[in-house]
Amino acid sequence: MYSIIGKYTKPIEFMKEDGYLIYKATGGLAHNLYALLKAISIAKEKNYVLILDMENHEGFGVKFNDFFVINIPDLKYYEDYNFIPKYLKFKDISIDEIKKEKGKWKNGKYTFFGYNLSEEKFDDKLNIFAGVCGDEEIQKNIHYIKLNTDIVIKLENEDLIKNKYISVHFRNTDIKNDINRCIKKLEELIIQTKIKFIYWASDDNDSYYIVKKKIPYINIIRKTNPPSNVFNIHYNSKNKYKQVYDSIRDIFFILKSAYFIPSINSGYSKLIIRMINKKDYIIPNFVSNTKVVQ
Repeated sequence: MYSIIGKYTKPIEFMKEDGYLIYKATGGLAHNLYALLKAISIAKEKNYVLILDMENHEGFGVKFNDFFVINIPDLKYYEDYNFIPKYLKFKDISIDEIKKEKGKWKNGKYTFFGYNLSEEKFDDKLNIFAGVCGDEEIQKNIHYIKLNTDIVIKLENEDLIKNKYISVHFRNTDIKNDINRCIKKLEELIIQTKIKFIYWASDDNDSYYIVKKKIPYINIIRKTNPPSNVFNIHYNSKNKYKQVYDSIRDIFFILKSAYFIPSINSGYSKLIIRMINKKDYIIPNFVSNTKVVQ
């Protein structure tokens, strides 16, 4: 029997560490990565093997290692439940049952099997974590998570924008923003900087056409074409690999822009702002000179 570790395979040998922590992915990309940082902190503190379950999450739907690596040499993490001894259970719940269970969002909490996993003590041989993104101290460790080499190469082979440009992230499906306020801010920045190339990243397909109509003299570029009339793009996309790559590609192009106008109520925008302000990126060996305009 074999398990995937990054890009390599090795025979399974059960770990001698103090236990196992299963991370059940939740939320969109930013929420997912921040919650993973919390799971990483628990696994490090308790000396647990970390098992990543992102493929079963409808908002992600692919293997973590398809896009990322965890940049902590002494942390053992895998994406294979077979690494957990079959006799171990979580609250008398078998591993096979755990695999199938999807989190439920209710009253501001994610629950699995009725348990609020953010309130667990994580002191058993088999533990599950999901939902909570962690505090500022946890979130500052975003450098633990890096894009893998294949994705970096793919991004570098994209058609880059040669002109200086302004990037915008406009969130407007499950989280709402005012398109007219965004356009006003964009117009003010265009006047101030004389930059007329705009990179548009949005989950709202109609917003692209509204901006084109309202500001006809700009060159507006977008790489991601979201579906129309969806409540949440993470849960409505059928091609999960494309969905995740599109989100990462938008981050890449935003971080290469001269100025960035965010949707400040979006975790995705906040993740990008943190990377810019802290000079700490999920892209290896990357430097951004982007200025955030709020």
